[in-house]
Amino acid sequence: MRYILVAFLIMMTAQDLLATRDTKEEKQALKKLARIEVAFQKKENPLRFFEPNGAIEKLISEVGANDKKWIFVLPAANSVGKSAASINILGNIIWGTQSEWFEGKRFSNWTFPKKFWYMSEKDTLKNFVCGIDEGTESEISKWFPKGRYTREKAGYEYYSQLVTDNGWSGMFKSYDQEVKQFESDKIGVAIFDEPPPESIFNAVLARLTMGGIILMPMTPLTNSAWTLDRLVNNASQESDIFVLYADIEENCKTHGIRGRLEHSQIERIISFYDPEELDARAHGKFTHLSGLVYKNIHPSTHRHNITPEKFTQKEYQIFNVVDPHDARPPFVGWFAVDSYKNAWAIDEYPNEMFHLIRSFSLTTPEICKIIKEREIANGWQGQKIIRVMDPNFGNKPIQAVGKTTAQYFAACGQELDYPLWYNTKVNDNLFDGHRVVRDWLNVNPDDDTRFKIGENCQNLWYQLTHYSRNERKGRALEIHGPGENVSEKFKDGADVIRYFFMALQPGPAQPK
Repeated sequence: MRYILVAFLIMMTAQDLLATRDTKEEKQALKKLARIEVAFQKKENPLRFFEPNGAIEKLISEVGANDKKWIFVLPAANSVGKSAASINILGNIIWGTQSEWFEGKRFSNWTFPKKFWYMSEKDTLKNFVCGIDEGTESEISKWFPKGRYTREKAGYEYYSQLVTDNGWSGMFKSYDQEVKQFESDKIGVAIFDEPPPESIFNAVLARLTMGGIILMPMTPLTNSAWTLDRLVNNASQESDIFVLYADIEENCKTHGIRGRLEHSQIERIISFYDPEELDARAHGKFTHLSGLVYKNIHPSTHRHNITPEKFTQKEYQIFNVVDPHDARPPFVGWFAVDSYKNAWAIDEYPNEMFHLIRSFSLTTPEICKIIKEREIANGWQGQKIIRVMDPNFGNKPIQAVGKTTAQYFAACGQELDYPLWYNTKVNDNLFDGHRVVRDWLNVNPDDDTRFKIGENCQNLWYQLTHYSRNERKGRALEIHGPGENVSEKFKDGADVIRYFFMALQPGPAQPK
């Protein structure tokens, strides 16, 4: 009976249908049946009912109609609808045009390999894009038509493989997989949900030799630095790269086109963003990324989740580096080095975001006590730890105590019956230090690196990925070149890492 009603509704418009009924009750009954059928159709094939906001409409139009462009980059604010757009573009390529929004040859007549890869961070795939079981909603289950595809986990925590009823297949890959797992295949659609490590992008690029498209929706935070230099800055009318910026207001009910967010809620969310990330998260803008000192850093390659106490002194040499200050807390970092000269950042102080601290009242003896307690809690013997201090501030005299800063730390250590002797004889040349740190951050052919920063070291990670040069312009640029003229903001954490590697350089020194 329901299928007869469907055929009948298709043959007649709602207006004509209602016109054939005289009574109010009959019209209301037909309206109810129509609503039920629409709800059923939305559940069976949500692709037909996707309605893009203004920015996403522009992206869809370019994907469908612009044959020249095949790399599509969407630097966009959070909550613009980037992932939903990517899934719907993919769905309309797989099953052909599903609504009036998706027109063009790429949607109506796909001629490239019928295979896609959807790539992102593992947690994004697991919790948002793919899902972990049939009972949880994901972007795939939310938008793809029911009964027209099957999924398998294939050994992963999330659904990692998908096969459709019309010959398409796809894989969901995470950025923490090895580069070799992005080799040896031919695909037609590559979707990078947020920027990948550049080595993975290069590997995937070679998978599209038979033609296809790349979609790269992103919030342009620090992990996207290489995309600015390599993709966004090279986009033009003549190039094969299309770039579309999208502000969060694109998805506003009041100020956008077909937006879904209340303006009051947008303002509420924006008010809580970190000021350093506001342009990226609210407006989709790249900010300081082109001037970053260390650009090719990515969490899937350069972070680890090993807790500090796991780095025992039997297997690792522990380093403690201090960058003292006057009116702010010292920036303290702990590092570990194994016998193969692999290095890890493993702990830090303070625990709150360093660049947001506006006042500080602890004394040097109190800081020294914190250092002692932290090291004892991690199971380390203080006399075996190599200690390094900023040579500038470390050798600065403190008139009130008649000692340099480094000497005062040592004296406080004596009061605590704990060895806090810091070496200040480290190379402080910025050019040398930057070169050495880059060497340790360099990614090898196996997509691995010799230096990783712990997930508990939020300040070291944040500062290293925000550490940038002051841009020279005009005559100063002509005379001096871009140089190593760095901004003081976010320099503290970067300096701690630099001093660590400079102290490590010929090889680990021996503690006093």
